[in-house]
Amino acid sequence: MKLMKGFFLTLCLMLTACNTAAPLIIPTKVVSTSGDITSTTSPIISPEAAKYLNDAFDIIEENSININKVNWGELRASCYPYARNAQTPANTYLAIICAIKGLHDNHSSFILPKPSSGLGVVTEAYTPPPVAKLIQNKFGYVVVPEYAGSYPGQFGTDMQKQIQRIDEQHPCGWIVDLRGNTGGNMWPMLIGIGPILGEGIVGSFISANGNQENWAYQDGKGLDNGQVFIEIIGRPYFLVNPNPPVAVLFDRTTMSSGEAIAISFIGRPNTRSFGGNSSGLTTANQGFPLSDGAMIILASAVEADRTGKIYGQSIIPDVQVASINYGAIPDEALQWLGSQPACK
Repeated sequence: MKLMKGFFLTLCLMLTACNTAAPLIIPTKVVSTSGDITSTTSPIISPEAAKYLNDAFDIIEENSININKVNWGELRASCYPYARNAQTPANTYLAIICAIKGLHDNHSSFILPKPSSGLGVVTEAYTPPPVAKLIQNKFGYVVVPEYAGSYPGQFGTDMQKQIQRIDEQHPCGWIVDLRGNTGGNMWPMLIGIGPILGEGIVGSFISANGNQENWAYQDGKGLDNGQVFIEIIGRPYFLVNPNPPVAVLFDRTTMSSGEAIAISFIGRPNTRSFGGNSSGLTTANQGFPLSDGAMIILASAVEADRTGKIYGQSIIPDVQVASINYGAIPDEALQWLGSQPACK
């Protein structure tokens, strides 16, 4: 989701001092016009593979959230051997994966190019639908699932319609269930749950150099630093009784973007969280496509709540609850909601 610039390792071929601010130099194999390979230095790597690897290393170093924590010279030196004799971009994948693992942020990854079927068929990625129902005839209950689909605006709109259907039954409070939400795209989740979350800045991304970008919900729109990133299809929904008490459920199965939604509720009035510590992937990811269709996914910012508290680790609920069957609602959450003035 968010964003840097750095320096590189020179491979010293002689017994001279290395300048870590210089570009990465990789000995390459020279190919003659007849296609015959001439003699060269070792290790052997083609110009195409060398450029691809350099570009990937550049992306990683310039955009990682751990830019100031990694010894980039050592990381490059330790990962370069995995690309020895590389002739194609694919031959450098292990070196790139090595570098990503060396970041130790537990949230970055490498995605291989998608094979072409040649059929020209575009399929939608699977995502569970949002679910809402009335509990005990007085509490609204909304499951916010992970989102990995192709129609984010529609997903958020569908969730708001579910919320409207339950709100018309006049619940006194709401339960927002983020358990089992393994992440994906946070923005459809944000606008979908917006009527319950409320409007305004609800979180922020903070890069390694201290740059801050706020995320917000406003009038059916998801805003990234004040700019519309996504919006509801049609008219957004507003609760009949705004600012209701809200119990938020999360645990170790709540990850990544699911955790971003949990963070969005922290600092909201009349809100309390229940469950277990979240997964700890509270960093923002950004995708960087490579020339062959592969993609580097980098954790490039840590997340903070509306109070300014910075995460980068697990979110701890207000009330720890022993593990219960998935879908079951903790008694502690029901009791707290029932004790709120709006529900008495």
